[in-house]
Amino acid sequence: MNSAQHQRKHAGRGKDFIVLPLVFVLLTAAAVYLALSPVVKPYLGLARVFFSQNSQNAPTDRFTGLSEGLATSGEVTVDEKPVTGDLIGRIDIEEAGISVPLYYGDNSAQLNQGAGLYPGAWLPGQERTVLAAGHTGTFFRGLGDVQPGMEIRVTTYYGEYVYEVTATAVHEATDDTSYDFSRTDENLILYTCYPFDSLGYTPFRFFVYADYVSGPALTIAQQGGTS
Repeated sequence: MNSAQHQRKHAGRGKDFIVLPLVFVLLTAAAVYLALSPVVKPYLGLARVFFSQNSQNAPTDRFTGLSEGLATSGEVTVDEKPVTGDLIGRIDIEEAGISVPLYYGDNSAQLNQGAGLYPGAWLPGQERTVLAAGHTGTFFRGLGDVQPGMEIRVTTYYGEYVYEVTATAVHEATDDTSYDFSRTDENLILYTCYPFDSLGYTPFRFFVYADYVSGPALTIAQQGGTS
């Protein structure tokens, strides 16, 4: 046997050494898959449903880029209720130097980014009480400068709303008479911690009360949104 034949013979053995174990691994994997498939498939289906639902309920920016051409009167319809964390608009009180983004939800994640709309109340345009909070040291820093007669403009992703301030007041944080969710007329309440220069938790809140002036009536096609 010459040198070339010897090299080809060893090369053939090397290929067999690589290919045969690989075929064995592939056959074993296929057998395991067929054996476990009836058990695993239901869990894979549940996982797909879970991640699909989480994706559908993830916070979204509903507002950016939609600040022009919004309805100022009449009626508007949106497909669904916002989910917690959605950016839904902006609050402007020009005379108090306030212009802040408005998020749906009022937990720390939203209040660290702007004002937060309490999901247990109502959306602007639903002709009921709208309640929003903001941190006194940041986004609602100028709320103490608000006076009766000032205009509050709330621009949402579906319409523009104007309210007129009627009163301000200080209440204890636990005083549930500071707002009235049973009212059947649209009104806006903004609040923040008080005293304004306090650090950390305080037992008091400063409230701004405003009556509806203008804006479209809102209808939500699907009421099953996540609060």
